[in-house]
Amino acid sequence: SATRVSKAIPLLYCPTRRAGEPYPVSTSSSSTSGGANPSTPYQTTGPVTQAGRTDYAMNGGSVFIAHGAGPTSLTVAGSYSWPNLKTSGFNGIASIHSQVSEAMITDTKETTYLLGEKYMSPEGYVTGNDPGDLFSAMSGDDVSLIRWSNTTLLPSMDRTANNNPPANATQIFGSSHGAGWDAAFCDGHVQLIGWAIDPTTHQYMATRNGHEVIDPTRIPK
Repeated sequence: SATRVSKAIPLLYCPTRRAGEPYPVSTSSSSTSGGANPSTPYQTTGPVTQAGRTDYAMNGGSVFIAHGAGPTSLTVAGSYSWPNLKTSGFNGIASIHSQVSEAMITDTKETTYLLGEKYMSPEGYVTGNDPGDLFSAMSGDDVSLIRWSNTTLLPSMDRTANNNPPANATQIFGSSHGAGWDAAFCDGHVQLIGWAIDPTTHQYMATRNGHEVIDPTRIPK
């Protein structure tokens, strides 16, 4: 419902970035999630003008998987052609139409990302116009809630549009902190990851089943 979508959960916000409250849903922005207008993807609900957001995103793995538009109604959901995650290279914790059990995390849980802070542009903190922060925290799979990590998709500190923003900004982790970004791992611990993290190590920590050897000295704090 529109009431649920607009609900803000303070725990999902980074207090150094913005207050834990709902923010406007921009009707002028175009989502990279199937091209849907962010004010209209919600099914069986009234008009949505504000949405509770999140400053954190799930680990999608080291292989970027594009977000589809998804089924247009509950009626057609059963026959919708979902992406085949077995052939797409999905190796993270969450993706579109995914269901990852603990047994499927065969890498060391203390060095496997579960979720982390996501990159945002400061101009979009409260406007509803950041393309990686368009939807509600309750939306499920979309560009607002999943991030990827590999040698190209590296975390970045938040930067204004006129300050050389990173490529693929809607796909990467990041934060407003000067020292690094916070990540929660599959064993439950939370750790600050410094910006100078080794790119290959960053990629390895995104996979749940790659059996890579992680060198702790390559994880800057």
